[in-house]
Amino acid sequence: MKEFFTLFLMLLLWSCGPKEVQTIAVEKNENRSYALNIKRITVVNDTFASADYPIREIQIALDSLVSKKTVVSLREKTEALILRIQELEQRSEPLQLTDTGMRSRLKLLRTYLLQFNGALQDQDAVEKAFEAVNEANNALLTYWNNLLN
Repeated sequence: MKEFFTLFLMLLLWSCGPKEVQTIAVEKNENRSYALNIKRITVVNDTFASADYPIREIQIALDSLVSKKTVVSLREKTEALILRIQELEQRSEPLQLTDTGMRSRLKLLRTYLLQFNGALQDQDAVEKAFEAVNEANNALLTYWNNLLN
């Protein structure tokens, strides 16, 4: 019986030894470019067209974002847009931006921009992440136009 336990203990200790883990070196290419397009289903009815109603400004920033081709410039523009939307979420004026539906759509757009930024960092599924940004942007535009009418 002692021999059995000794053998069992030796096998247990032998199996717990260090194992080699193969690592694959992944080279991130910062010069990689992406073809991104804004697919708007509606245009923004920004009748106010001022700094108080910056929905058109967000659309211009999105157009500027897709004009960038390199990963570094895309990430810089995305981070700037995320900060701008975060500022809008925290504003108490004008009344249209304090609407619960409007704030939730701004938060949704910011969330998908954060996912897009993460996809750019990982260089994985960038186009798919931007499709979600397009959907969130279209929801924002539709809600904004309905809010004004």
